[in-house]
Amino acid sequence: EGQKRQRLDDLFFVFLETVAKLKPKIVIAENVMGIVKGTAKGYVHEIIARFKNLGYRVQIFQLDAAFMDVPSKRERVFFIATNQAHKPLVLNFNRPKVYFAEVRSKNGVEVNPASRTGMLLKHRQPSDHSLGDINKRLIGRNTSFNDTIVQDDRVCSTISSSGMLFRMCDGKRFSSSDFINCQTFPQDYDFAGMNVQYVCGMSVPPNMMAHIATEIYEQWLKE
Repeated sequence: EGQKRQRLDDLFFVFLETVAKLKPKIVIAENVMGIVKGTAKGYVHEIIARFKNLGYRVQIFQLDAAFMDVPSKRERVFFIATNQAHKPLVLNFNRPKVYFAEVRSKNGVEVNPASRTGMLLKHRQPSDHSLGDINKRLIGRNTSFNDTIVQDDRVCSTISSSGMLFRMCDGKRFSSSDFINCQTFPQDYDFAGMNVQYVCGMSVPPNMMAHIATEIYEQWLKE
């Protein structure tokens, strides 16, 4: 009691304290897009100043996993820093999009047809992107817009750690395999008993990190 409670805003600086102790040649950190918008920009300036104080030159990139061989959207900010005399890093990813039809599992998870969700899904149309779209069309209610419906001919929307995702093709919920495929995790990945959607939603897609790591290797580390 009496001690200052740690805030989520402090976590980046806790991470930077680890950087200060380990002094790696290259540092990669990821955060949400909101960090470079509005009043949060002041927070970014503090991060840059702290990197500089530790002897690092930092670059900031805004990247979308959908252009990095990931069949789902994920717009994130990456701080990539080095304490070596490397030339500026260039990251321009424009890989072909991977649509949901190419990665979805054979079977989704059944929805109780007698439930409210099941009744709404019976009225889904190709133009619907969420249960909210169906709600608004049928009864004029602006609810359930976070419960996403994914079409076969589109990239899956950003996977969050909670909320529901449905398949337009059959009106079923995402299976664990759907979450794994859309985030490019290996199918045999050991989730250690944790909820698959939660882990995927809280993680940077492996393909996204692989592309970044490859560019860092090619531009900075390859001899």
